[in-house]
Amino acid sequence: MKKRKIISVGLALLLSTGLLTGCGKTNTTPVTDTKPSPALEQAIVHEEKVENRVYEPFEHVFFKRYYNGYNTVGLSEKVSGGQIEIPEGYEILEIENFNELIAHGSQTAGFDVWFINKKTVEVTAVYNEVFGYYDYSEPGKVLEQEITEEIPTLKKTK
Repeated sequence: MKKRKIISVGLALLLSTGLLTGCGKTNTTPVTDTKPSPALEQAIVHEEKVENRVYEPFEHVFFKRYYNGYNTVGLSEKVSGGQIEIPEGYEILEIENFNELIAHGSQTAGFDVWFINKKTVEVTAVYNEVFGYYDYSEPGKVLEQEITEEIPTLKKTK
């Protein structure tokens, strides 16, 4: 019985060592820089080219995170109200909750509210401190489109 334990422990050590060290063959293929997808590239703006962007209706999507208002563990369930402001020219696309871990469980810590533009907007890039680059994660200013059609006028007839 003691021999089986020693053999099984020895095999376990050999297998774990083999898994940790790999097969012994090194990968010599050169690592090439991959470009991000066009959608991600459009969203990320580097410091050298910060400019305003014009988005047609239903092209600009961003979210705002609303916390339940408590940083203390266990108090989220006491929140009974709140307020969400919808920016001019936008509508709510979706509302998702996010959780915070508490010991061995979790509870809703707040909500991510996704907005989408329903009018043409001009958006200014803002610096995102979490990711370290400029992006368009704030609402834009509604651009009023000029009406070039002539409106027919009524004429008095006799």
